[in-house]
Order: sequence, then structure tokens, then C-alpha cells
Amino acid sequence: MFTQSIQRIENAYDSILANQTSAHLYEGLSLYGEIDLRSFADLIHSVPLSHQDVFADLGSGPGKPTLYTFLATPVQIALGFEWDAARCAFAEQLKNNILNSLEQTTSRQCLFFPHNILKTDLSNVTCAYFDATAFPVPGIIAMSQILDRLPKLHTILSLRPLIGLKKFSLLRRQRVFCSWDCQMAYLYTAR
Repeated sequence: MFTQSIQRIENAYDSILANQTSAHLYEGLSLYGEIDLRSFADLIHSVPLSHQDVFADLGSGPGKPTLYTFLATPVQIALGFEWDAARCAFAEQLKNNILNSLEQTTSRQCLFFPHNILKTDLSNVTCAYFDATAFPVPGIIAMSQILDRLPKLHTILSLRPLIGLKKFSLLRRQRVFCSWDCQMAYLYTAR
């Protein structure tokens, strides 16, 4: 399922970009860059997730980590939050292309929202992925404070160290590949 999910996402992504009628709508998709999907897969599979979990990708861009988590883990809900409406629309189109190609139906959900993550209700989230590479330090501090207050959150994955967490401890750092280079990812768990 690991490789099949990655291939399904990459094929659908390439198919959308190859479509000349829609490609112009998504210019600049990789402006901020993104984590390599195989690196993300290694990272998310190191987290014990169940059918009771709600995953949130905070700054989901074109949606690859959100979709991968939905396809390859048992989470009940995978949420992608992205402030940029064009990236969010691309993620929604990517999701629809993939789900339409699947032959099974499910009660699980994969949803994308064009919201400012600093002003979004995340109270049901149990596992959060925060790319954070485009955030200045004040934004990282604000997001760290928000995450620290979430009552159901047990795991945070981040591409930047989070500042001032009281409820979470750094479990480990893990090297990941990104579109610009490799860097460290940080895995935090509730104390």
C-alpha cells in the first residue's frame, strides 16, 4: 500500500499538471517547496495511528501528505488546511481524481479547507503535520501555542523545531528529503 499510494498520488498530480486547461490555475504550486512524499511516508508510518485519529496537515499546499495519510493509514479523517485558495483547489482536484479511480467506498473522510491555520478550530485533531518552512519565528511560536492547547492532540510532526511547547516532548529528529534539500523533521509526543 505504501508504494501504491505514492504512485497513485504522483500519477494524479502529474495528470492534472499535464492538462493545459487547468495547469495555468496552479502556477507557483511549489513556491514554498514540499517534503518528498517517500520521506513523509517514512515519517507518518513511525506514528501509531488508528481509525480513531484525526490528522491535520497545517499548510497543506497541493495536498500530497494529507492524501497519503488518508490512503495509507487508518485515520478516520485527514484534513488539509491551506490559506492559498488555488493550492487548496488543486488539492481538492487531486483528491477527486484519486478517489474517483478507487473502486471501494469508505466512511472515512479527506477534506481540504482554504483557511488561515492560526484561526482554525483544530480541537478534534489528534495528529498534526506542520510544514512550517514558510513561517517566520513569530508564526511558529503562535502555532506552537495553538498546538499545545489542543485537548486531543497526541503527536506533532514538524519541519521546524517548535518553540515553547509545554504539553509535548521531542521524541526524535529524523532526516527527510524535501524539494529544495534535505533537513530535519521533528516528532513530538504528548507527555
